[in-house]
Amino acid sequence: NVHELTVTVPAEAIDVMGHVNNTEYLRFMEQIAWHHTTELGLGWDLYQKLNRGMVARHTEVDYLAPAFEGENLKIGTWIVHNDERISITRRYQIVRESDGLTLLRGRTR
Repeated sequence: NVHELTVTVPAEAIDVMGHVNNTEYLRFMEQIAWHHTTELGLGWDLYQKLNRGMVARHTEVDYLAPAFEGENLKIGTWIVHNDERISITRRYQIVRESDGLTLLRGRTR
């Protein structure tokens, strides 16, 4: 099941080259991962209560095309592997809404 959010690229996400900075894509990925985790019932409050938390141990990102200020981006994430103990693998895709072009594919373990 793909969990989706739509974001509009803010001016502060734009770098000196005139497009979204790579670090901003990582922020988008973190934002949707937390949103998805909360939707699954594992928000920060529960993590604190359980004295546990998720950490990113390895992230791979393929930057495929640029995004620009004011564009609407559909950010999707889904879990592709869960060892039922301590590790999951989550995938990401960012698509520009206006033309359906995939801008990013990523994976975090």
